Amino acid sequence: MSGRVMMMVRDALADGECRTTAELAALTGLPTQKVANAAGRLILRGLAERVERGCYRLTEAGLASARSGEALRPGPRGPHGKRKAAQRQSFRQRAWAAMRMCGKFTAPEIMRLAARPGERGGSLHNLYRYLRALEAARYVHRLPVKERGTRPGSNGFARWRLMRDTGPLAPAYSVRDAALFDRNTGETIHLQEGRHEEAA
Repeated sequence: MSGRVMMMVRDALADGECRTTAELAALTGLPTQKVANAAGRLILRGLAERVERGCYRLTEAGLASARSGEALRPGPRGPHGKRKAAQRQSFRQRAWAAMRMCGKFTAPEIMRLAARPGERGGSLHNLYRYLRALEAARYVHRLPVKERGTRPGSNGFARWRLMRDTGPLAPAYSVRDAALFDRNTGETIHLQEGRHEEAA
């Protein structure tokens, strides 16, 4: 993702209004997919927010950035140019790292590697929701043969294979927007519509 593209979208939002991707595309002359990806990057940096699906506006930090003419550089960084340590330590980040390490896995295997006692969000339910999103985006594939269960009468555990390993940063899943954002490639995948938006 080009820093110039991010700055063009940021500056198009400098009046503080909420604008759709179509409006931003008209203002900047950029394709809508580049606008959506740039908006996603601005959100990750804390410079913009999604008011409703497909409509964006700048945060206070984003307005300050636009007023100062701050140069934005590409890369998955926060509003002050530092990598977000919280992303590296999150449950889903550790789960993604475990999937990359294992290649083929069951959910309980990932839980053993990624979960921490008492961690908020570190539940099997959360992991299955994330796996379903990754499956819908074709990052993982559910294998036809299950892993044998450990209890009598168990139906066994679904076994998965990582099909698309784009890098170390875990794809971010937004339930509200039904979309997966790949921090490694800048690609946004809208799960309900099946659309992929490539990075600039």
